[in-house]
Amino acid sequence: MAQYFLSPSGRIKKLIYIKYPVWSTYSNDVIISVTSNEGAAWRPLTATAQLVAAVGDADEAAGVSGEIIFTQPHPPVGPVIVRGNLTGLSPGQHGMVVHVLGHTREGCDSTGPHYNPYGFRHGAPGEPQRHVGDIGNIRAGPDGAASVDFLDPVISLAGPHSIMGRSLVVHADVDDYGRGGNDESLISGNSGAAVACGVIGGKAWVCREKQKNKVNAVGMRYLRNVCGKTRMDGVSDECVLKECLKGNTTVYPLCPQERRAQVFLSDPQGMSPVVGSVIFTQIDGGPVTVTGTIQGLRPGRHGFHVHEKGDISGGCADAGGHFNPEKNNHGAPFDGDRHAGDLGNIEAGPDGVAHIHLTDHVISLTGPHCILGRAVVVHSDEDDLGKGGFSDSLTTGHAGSRLACGERRAVVYLSDPQGKNPEVQGNVTFIQTDSGPVAVTGAVLGLNTGKHGFHIHEKGDITGGCMAAGGHFNPEKKNHGSPNDTDRHVGDLGNIEAVSNVITHIQLTDSLISLTGPHSIVGRAVVVHSDEDDLGKGGFTDSLTTGHAGSRLACGVIGIQ
Repeated sequence: MAQYFLSPSGRIKKLIYIKYPVWSTYSNDVIISVTSNEGAAWRPLTATAQLVAAVGDADEAAGVSGEIIFTQPHPPVGPVIVRGNLTGLSPGQHGMVVHVLGHTREGCDSTGPHYNPYGFRHGAPGEPQRHVGDIGNIRAGPDGAASVDFLDPVISLAGPHSIMGRSLVVHADVDDYGRGGNDESLISGNSGAAVACGVIGGKAWVCREKQKNKVNAVGMRYLRNVCGKTRMDGVSDECVLKECLKGNTTVYPLCPQERRAQVFLSDPQGMSPVVGSVIFTQIDGGPVTVTGTIQGLRPGRHGFHVHEKGDISGGCADAGGHFNPEKNNHGAPFDGDRHAGDLGNIEAGPDGVAHIHLTDHVISLTGPHCILGRAVVVHSDEDDLGKGGFSDSLTTGHAGSRLACGERRAVVYLSDPQGKNPEVQGNVTFIQTDSGPVAVTGAVLGLNTGKHGFHIHEKGDITGGCMAAGGHFNPEKKNHGSPNDTDRHVGDLGNIEAVSNVITHIQLTDSLISLTGPHSIVGRAVVVHSDEDDLGKGGFTDSLTTGHAGSRLACGVIGIQ
């Protein structure tokens, strides 16, 4: 597979040749794929960040520009070579960090915190436990120019923690690598305001654009068109040219280019040793790429299908038949008429492990063929693809019993949308097998020492800050209580406790929340509060509604992973 990107000039530029496609979310380019017979193994992967001055009046930001090139010789493993040049900096050292978000629609302020998927504290490039984005300092000479040339062993251009599509930010001051002796040092290294930023991926036109809504933006400006929930800026829904403060830029309507879903497979009744993980990835409305590994299988072929239901509380049999919205006969993946869920067979080797890599044009992660919330099932026998002549060939492919089916997973990123508590940030993962209890794990940075209320709130709209999330998720209209109470809000997850203000680890199990059904928390907000939740027993006027847990420090919307 050769991967290309469409540059703002309209030219298709080849990025790399790779054995299998590696999809990343790009904010400043339109990604397309072209099949190629070249390349039978991994080739070097390269990405570019075109840096421009941060929007604002800061003297140190005036005139900063440059280009940084990232090259990984053997993706997805091995060090990344970082090379480039910048000009317009003040003499001295400047922190250079990969930030989590890949858009600059409010300038460098919209790039989010440091990229830190493991929840470690901020550190130096050579430390084993650091933010993934901590790539150190660059030094500008008396002329304001900085030359960059180093290796980093932690960042990658491929895989689950790729920096592709994220932002590279250069800061005004030196990064103290977490050794400054204050809270901010452990979060940002006291490196000051952003003076330049750019999205890692492809080159963008460099300009500052004055929007009709008075927002200054760095680099490419896109109309924000979120699929299924469109919000435009009132300027245009066509590709148009608009005047910048200097130069021109092209404005494109943009749907998020990558959607991803993951399923964890096991036997809910514990009768089969089969376990595995499968990832579904879709770019725009294109085909879905299915990758993963399943182990514990008998060597040979096994039917592999998406089934109609997602409730497997009574075992895999509860998943219903194949997902078949058109009511077609069962068939092969390449048949014109087939079940939407007909993904054919996977093949296990002598070690009982099946490696999955396929592409399907019928299933989708949106629309009428959306598979989100449905079950993936692995069968004991080979699927005859509807051609075996058995009584069940045209319904099940005569694929035998169901060995394993899916576990559900969701994730939330926590921060303060209004930026009043920038030090508080974190990630939380929710995992549910069948209709059993939900395991909640994660980490939060920047909390004051002590206990903090931790709840699921009813709404998932936090555009106006965490207060927009509404009250606790409470579909049964009960009083607030503790997680162990029989009568409580569904969203009452109690307290998390910070033993230091560096990192707070979360590990709990709750039997009331769910990732499906009437108690589903997907699409709702998680909120971390400033004070301890009194679990409804404090005697305050708000004890039975909020637990007297104080203000809302950070929040985020739970999404399917």
